[in-house]
Amino acid sequence: MPRPPGSKLRAVRRWRVLLFLSEPIAFLALVYVVLKAAPDWFAQTAGLDERAIALERQGIRTASLALLAGAFAVISAVYTARTYTLNRAGQLTDRFTKAIEQLGNTDALDVRLGGIYALERIARDSKEDHPQVIEVLTAYVREHAPRPADGPDEAADQTPAAARLSTDVQAALTVLGRRVVAHEQDAQPDLDLGAAQLTNARLAGATLSWANLSGADLRGAGLRRADLTWADLSAADLRGANLRGADLRWARLSGADLREADLSGASLSGARLSRADLSGTDLRGADLSGAGLSEANLDGSRYDQNTTWPAGLNPASRAARLQDSTGE
Repeated sequence: MPRPPGSKLRAVRRWRVLLFLSEPIAFLALVYVVLKAAPDWFAQTAGLDERAIALERQGIRTASLALLAGAFAVISAVYTARTYTLNRAGQLTDRFTKAIEQLGNTDALDVRLGGIYALERIARDSKEDHPQVIEVLTAYVREHAPRPADGPDEAADQTPAAARLSTDVQAALTVLGRRVVAHEQDAQPDLDLGAAQLTNARLAGATLSWANLSGADLRGAGLRRADLTWADLSAADLRGANLRGADLRWARLSGADLREADLSGASLSGARLSRADLSGTDLRGADLSGAGLSEANLDGSRYDQNTTWPAGLNPASRAARLQDSTGE
């Protein structure tokens, strides 16, 4: 038979009274142990007179108090650290929630920018929250810059030189490109930007290693000195992109369109370039050692004496043009 509500309330009150009384009782018991019991237990009083016994007990009492003070200090430090950790976690959660709300504001660009940079600060402050921030920002770019379906051939062949990414998408890309790589020692980030419309994106010096950019539209993108090691750029449109000095070692570029791109001084060692279109591409000073160039179109690509080709490949036989440092 269930107990009536009044009985339960009285039981709760009794427990509260007991807890309230237990604290002073425990304190009094501790005082008794430190000031009375411990000196009686540990003092060596054999053969001593009353004055010596009193001094011996006082020494034990002083040592006990010092030990107790030290224990209280340790416990206090532990609780302080725990409280700080909990407070910090709560603050980060609040900041993350507010940043997401700002990111979802469809009316004010400055509010969305504030959310993007707030997420960047959270990712820098918290290694634990870093992966979630990266996922949110990559999803934001995919949703706000999707690559449209291919239009007519004439339009597809035109590079939109004047086109620019929206300010908020560019900001999200900038934050992704300068993220704290040290936070990713345990696992690679989920940089999934496949099939995104990133025409003329400004990503010079960005860290995009292991990023998924397959099928992305990167026409005219500024990727000078960018880190694209192990990145997936298969079937990406990189026409006219500035990849000068970029690190593309072991990158996947199969079927990529690199017409008129600037790859001078780029490192493409071990990159997969099968069926890639490199016609008119600047390859002067590029390192293509170990790169896979089967069925790649090198017609009209430019190279010089500093270009390193895969063993056994004759660029002249593939219609590539040798140029000296003056471009002649």
